[in-house]
Amino acid sequence: MKQYQPDVIITTTFLPKQWLLQMGLRVPEDIGLAHLGLGETEPGWTGIDPQFGEIMAAVVDLLSAHLVRNESGRPSACKEVLIKGMWVQGNTTVVRSE
Repeated sequence: MKQYQPDVIITTTFLPKQWLLQMGLRVPEDIGLAHLGLGETEPGWTGIDPQFGEIMAAVVDLLSAHLVRNESGRPSACKEVLIKGMWVQGNTTVVRSE
């Protein structure tokens, strides 16, 4: 932290916030935090909401389509469905206008 002095830490866990606070740093005043997989466990964070509800709906759609077509086993071709995550501006980063 002292050597590189980052503006923001991008993380997949909520632990860095506690570590930074223990170091005497203020979030977001001294350093920002962004989480790559926001859920409902830590409201107020900045980061990406992976849209878990939309993902589950897509899973149900794919599964029900297989059932309707009476398909079983492994599919012969791989299907990919993209559910884009949504950026959430929370209170762990500061929006700076330039």
